Amino acid sequence: MGWLDSLFQAVGNIRCEWRTMRQRRFHFLIFFVTGRCNARCPFCFYWRERGQEADELSLTEIERLAQTTPPFDILLLSGGEPFLRADLAGLVSLFNQHSGIRVASIPTNGLLPERVTSTTKRILESNPELHLSINLSLDGLGELHDRTRGVTGSFGKVEECVSLLTQLRQSYPGRLEVTLNSVICAENYETLPKLARYAATHYDLDGHFFEIIRGDPEDESTKAVPHEALRRVYEQVFPIQMGYFRRRARGSFPLRWWRRMTFAGNLLYQYRTQYGNYAHGRRWDAPCLAGQTIAVVDYNGNVRACELHTPIANLRDHGGDFGAIYCSSAMEPERMQAQSHQCDCTHVCFITSSRMHSPRARFWLVPWLYLRYLLFRQVVG
Repeated sequence: MGWLDSLFQAVGNIRCEWRTMRQRRFHFLIFFVTGRCNARCPFCFYWRERGQEADELSLTEIERLAQTTPPFDILLLSGGEPFLRADLAGLVSLFNQHSGIRVASIPTNGLLPERVTSTTKRILESNPELHLSINLSLDGLGELHDRTRGVTGSFGKVEECVSLLTQLRQSYPGRLEVTLNSVICAENYETLPKLARYAATHYDLDGHFFEIIRGDPEDESTKAVPHEALRRVYEQVFPIQMGYFRRRARGSFPLRWWRRMTFAGNLLYQYRTQYGNYAHGRRWDAPCLAGQTIAVVDYNGNVRACELHTPIANLRDHGGDFGAIYCSSAMEPERMQAQSHQCDCTHVCFITSSRMHSPRARFWLVPWLYLRYLLFRQVVG
């Protein structure tokens, strides 16, 4: 690709981003497909729902959900442990068929390596246009990870799962991403830079992400991460995260530069927002669009504007019609609360959706934060 083609592609990307930003349409659904889990993490914010199976939406009910959502792009399937649902592959296909999703993202604790791999393969085979991301949880090396997940042998299972998935990825070039996600909590914050270096040198990953603990965990002491310690974690893992981008970079120099600026700036924006909110209670730079561009459905059909808010309705009380709830007057107070910064938090999915639809964030803060890092190596502040 020549420089002129790269320029046209970059201009096309900007035009696409501008349309997305102006529309503020619904584009992201978080669906907690089950409350069941085979781990016992003390920092889990979903612990009150743990072990629930009887109330799970059936595949027929999920098809109705998929049929009644506005067309959207990104589906995040969470839990519990999503891969405990035997019908997970069929579930993804329903959303691909009826909602037109382009991307599916599934977090997993990796305790079932063979099942995760076989289900991932079925999803990819059944949905040939879909981009799939599998995000494995890894919170420490060896026994530390076992302790944070409450299951002996967890670390070895995750390593096995990473190996199987990265082998599978070779058969689906450009369609399967394998990443790690680490929760920053009281028990592991001092060791996370070491974990980041280990993962970067021992696994063939597409990325490694770090999330400060959020919500209302079963063990409140896990939230005790000192502010300066969080800053140090961000500062030390950011260069390692950029290494994943460099490894996967493709295209001409102008295109690579644009993508690098966007990737780095978006990550720096996330860290700035999370650190500012966690350490100083600082409001976001852009209003949250919970209940507008992004929403949540629980395993039992409860619908929320945000997973940290109380449910506003249940699908079963509305004939399974998500659109009716999404467009109802009950959703409006939730949207107003979020947009007026009354409940700003550290949730990366909502921060990302907010950034995507903010001209100031996308065309000023993201480039500026990247430039500031190049000049001063400043990650947060």
